[in-house]
Amino acid sequence: MDERQFVVAYLDRVIGSEQFREEQDQVIGSIIDLLRSGYSTERVRKKLNLRKNECLFLTEIAKGRLNSKTKFSRWDRVWLDAYSARYSTPEAIGMHRSDQIGRSDVLDVGCGAGMQAIMFARNSHVIGIESDPVRGRLATINSEVYGVNLRIIRSDYAAVQPNGIKEDTVIFSDPLRGSEAVMDMDKLSPSPRTLISRFSSFTGRFVLDLPPRMDPGKTGLKGTFEFLSYNHKHSRLTFFSESFYGVGNRCAILPGGKTYVEGEGSRSRRQTRDRPLYVLVPDESLVRSGIAKTMEWVPETSVIWEDDRRLVLGSQYIIHDFPGEAYEVEGTIAGAEFSKYASKSNFRFIPRFPVGEVHYYRDFPSRPGSETRYLFKDGNDLIIAKKVAVPQ
Repeated sequence: MDERQFVVAYLDRVIGSEQFREEQDQVIGSIIDLLRSGYSTERVRKKLNLRKNECLFLTEIAKGRLNSKTKFSRWDRVWLDAYSARYSTPEAIGMHRSDQIGRSDVLDVGCGAGMQAIMFARNSHVIGIESDPVRGRLATINSEVYGVNLRIIRSDYAAVQPNGIKEDTVIFSDPLRGSEAVMDMDKLSPSPRTLISRFSSFTGRFVLDLPPRMDPGKTGLKGTFEFLSYNHKHSRLTFFSESFYGVGNRCAILPGGKTYVEGEGSRSRRQTRDRPLYVLVPDESLVRSGIAKTMEWVPETSVIWEDDRRLVLGSQYIIHDFPGEAYEVEGTIAGAEFSKYASKSNFRFIPRFPVGEVHYYRDFPSRPGSETRYLFKDGNDLIIAKKVAVPQ
């Protein structure tokens, strides 16, 4: 029996016996404790007297749980392989999407380990299709962990007859990707275009998770693209077919769930270069979507720094309920003088502009216990600022 066959047979035992699953959860908990103590996989195997295949697989599940601790409320019970732990939709984002589609039947094509399908199943009747025999079984286990009714079809979606699909069924897909940098839709599996072609005669409702850095203008898709951020970092790019929100861009910011919709063109910015009292950094998804430049506070700010994902603004005051981060300016120093200044300071400085990894650790060493200050590049100068709360 090869390793793949072993894992499939093992998961069938987990699915078939609640007692066996509980026993294995305890073993995985022990592996987590040993990994945290610095044990290697081989030392874990000897310590717990596990077979090699068993140890390798359970250690992968243990690492998946550790890597998912901030993503899932039941992280200590979920079963995720390495790929699923990295790419599965975090619970907060899955619940956000579930709320968007409401009580609709959902067909999740390529559901993987089932985490998004599970969030849909809170409100909806959901069928997941997964051709990978391991991840299909992981989805079954995880649906039981979350206590939802989720039907899994272990098959390639092309072999599934769509005749029973209702007109208002939502087709969802989070396709396999080799890297988040994938920019060609036809290299995703399944290809969104192929998926739409197969099911469009049955339903016009599609929700597709795309690589977050994909350019919507190059997809050829007509509908709404939602740029979603978590803690102001761009995390997801979701396509909604036209029947949901029409055509355009929108941005959702989690936690909190605030939504911003594309405005009518850019607002003119006041061309002032007064030394700012505050630095404002809009949410990354607002910047990537282009919505940041259409908002009402644009004329009251000036651009300090701008690239494809970051917009740094100067302002004379903190904008109420600003969708991003705010910093109070403490001073400005010539960039050439920074090293000398930093060597005499007890602050830990964190640059908010691109810095090579080698230079980062050399020029901005960590000083545990020290207060933190942030640096923003303004031409040849550096603005020194401390982070402050945005008034609500």
